[in-house]
Parts: sequence; structure tokens; C-alpha cells
Amino acid sequence: MAAIGLLSMKYMETGRMKHIVWACVMLGISVTIKYPAAIMAAYIALVVMVRSVRDKEARRILPRAALCVLVTAVTVFVIASNLFWDVQQVITIIRHEARPSHLGADGLSPKGNLLFYLESIAAVLGYSGAVPAILGLVYILLHRKKEHAPLLLPALFWVCLSMLKLHWVRWGIPMFVGYLLLAAIGGAWLVHITRKISRKPVRIISLVLVIMLIVLCGANMVITCVSHSLFASAPSSYDVGNTLLREMGITPENSIFEAYTPFALDNPVNGAQYDRFTFEGGRVVPKAEDKNKLYFITNPSYWDMYAKQQELYPLATPTYNTIREQYEMVYTADVALFENMMAEWQNIPRQLKDIASYPFLTGAPFVVYAIPH
Repeated sequence: MAAIGLLSMKYMETGRMKHIVWACVMLGISVTIKYPAAIMAAYIALVVMVRSVRDKEARRILPRAALCVLVTAVTVFVIASNLFWDVQQVITIIRHEARPSHLGADGLSPKGNLLFYLESIAAVLGYSGAVPAILGLVYILLHRKKEHAPLLLPALFWVCLSMLKLHWVRWGIPMFVGYLLLAAIGGAWLVHITRKISRKPVRIISLVLVIMLIVLCGANMVITCVSHSLFASAPSSYDVGNTLLREMGITPENSIFEAYTPFALDNPVNGAQYDRFTFEGGRVVPKAEDKNKLYFITNPSYWDMYAKQQELYPLATPTYNTIREQYEMVYTADVALFENMMAEWQNIPRQLKDIASYPFLTGAPFVVYAIPH
């Protein structure tokens, strides 16, 4: 994204097609990494149209657009030709990712999605990062320099992806870059303004306060990143659980296990498995094909998600509740969960506490029940 922004800016300055061609190469590479990168094609199209109109060469818009499409397509073909040979599979995957709902989805509106992504990155930088980010936006609106044009890319991602029914934090990575750049621009502008204060005592005090704000923001971000890195590198409940359960005599062959539990890594299953049980005389028992199973390994996350959508899955919650009442729990894996907070005075102590408690177990929690026979 940064390369496309830079090359597009160079094209706006010089009008040389090599810059936009290389931008299309970067676009093709990006699409093979993540399909949503195709959104950047709209930015490239806008740049080409603006430059062509400014040069009074509107008739060249279509030929240049055709060249951009060709370069992008060739790049994608060279890197991932399977996207062309297996078009049906590509369409299926895109439809799946763009599905309107999933288990546990909160069904936010486009406005809700916009706020979700904004709050996700704002929470990482905290209040001390929000101040320079807002100032950065003000600076851009006041000065409107051509160097700021690439910031349209994160904004484009923010708006386009917020129009989808679903939202994931990982989808926000391209737009998060824009927030970081705004904070950097605003921080630099704040220092510049402060240094121009005429009265020396006021200037010194103001500079100290600004430096303290920047240091607080930087410290908060660094500590949060260290904590997050430890969570990412900590032992996983999947790996630890896989070994531990086998030592307890619990295996994939003698158990019913759900997705996001240890055995599901090597033996993929489709989500929850409550439908492999049935009610008999007030008891929950495995269905005929699973009557010899000895254990049920469940992911507690499913309990809450199904409880919120009982009208769609009427048997899920009663089944889980009855299992918890009637089955003996033989093992439970509690995991540490990463959480960052907007307020630095809450977030920094929380992250330092997590760092001090390393190593810990991460991943998805799971519970093992013995199936009565």
C-alpha cells in the first residue's frame, strides 16, 4: 500500500507512465496476498483520471486504464495462475468471506463498522495517541498538500470494508496505517507550533508537556506491542492440549471434538458438534454412529455464541447446558487473553502484569467431559 501511494504520487508529479505501471505491479502482488487489496485499484484509477484531465488528455484515460488492467492481470497471473484456472473456487472463497453473517456476529451497520475499526486502532495508541491523530487530520484539511494524497488509500479501505456486513480486526490493518500516519503528522505539527511560541517560559513548559505526551504514547505502544508479541509466541493450548490429552488416554478416535480444540488441528471438523448428540428420556447421549465415544471436547466460546442466537439454533443451548449438568468434567484448559485499553493508566499496568506473568497458555480454551455409558 505504501509503495502504491508513493508511486502514484510520483506519477502525479511527473506524468511518467512507468510510475503507474509499477503501481499496478504492486497492486497485482497485493491482490495475491489479500483479495481486498483490489480496493486500491479505485485509487489508481482516480490518480490516472486526475492527471489525464489536468494534462488535458482525457482521451487517453481509457487506453491508460486498459494498460493498468493488463499489467495488474499479468502480475497476478505470474504469481498465482491458479486464480485464473480455478475461478469457481476463487468466487466461492470471496463469497464466503463476504457472507452477511456468521455465528456470533453482532450485525453492525456500516456506521458501526466504521466506529469498530476506529476504536480498534485508537485503543492501541490510547488517548495520548488520539490527540496527535486528530491534530494530524486538522493539519491535512488545512494545508491540503499533494504529499498527503496517499492517505486516501487507508480512508478508501476504511469506507469500503465498513460497507460489508461482517468486520474483523485483521481487515483493518491497511486503514490502521493511516491512523498511525495521522498521529505522526499531528505530533510533528504540535512540536512545530510549540517551538514558535514567543514567550520563552510558556514555550519551555509547552514543549515539556508535548514531549511528555509523545513519550507516554510511545511507551504505551511499545509496552503493548511487547505484551502482544509474548502472547503471539506463548505456548498454544492446541499444542499443549494435544500432548496432554493423549497422555490422559484421550484420543481423536475415542472422542467427539469441536473446532478450535487440540485434535481439530490434524483432524478438521466443521464448527460445533452439538448435533452429534440427541435427547433420550431427559438425558443427552451421542447418536448411534458415536455411541462408542468416551469423551466430548468442547470449545466454551460456542456456548455463548449459540445462546445469543437460540432462535436460529434452538437445540444448541439445551444440549450444551444438559451436557454440563450431566457429564463429568475431566479437564479444562484456561488460557490467557490479550486485552488492551484506551486509557493509558489502565493499559500500561495491565500489559506489565501480563509481561511479568509470562509464560502463559494462549489460544482457545477447551473443556473435556467424560461421556457416561
